[in-house]
Amino acid sequence: MNNVSLARQTLRWDVGKALQQDIPNSDGTAELILLMDKWFKIITCSVNNSIHSANDERLDWLDKKFVQYLLDWQTEVDVIYPGEEKRILSRATLQGLVFTYPSI
Repeated sequence: MNNVSLARQTLRWDVGKALQQDIPNSDGTAELILLMDKWFKIITCSVNNSIHSANDERLDWLDKKFVQYLLDWQTEVDVIYPGEEKRILSRATLQGLVFTYPSI
């Protein structure tokens, strides 16, 4: 099993919802998992659900919700927890996620 498959199995909607319902104080983790689930669904869309227009609402979500969430998270860590990179995704992963969607 490769790392993408493992990530996809872990970052699923049902895992995020289970965290929200069953694990106290897991709201931030659950929110990230739900966002990643939606990101995977958009990035790996099938022929039957492909993106045909720059006006597709999924692209708007990637730009206004997903990427903004990641950038806000990075800013929060940089300002409130300077030097504590463990509080966020690795820089390479963060950059990859931010720069992936414009190439769809």
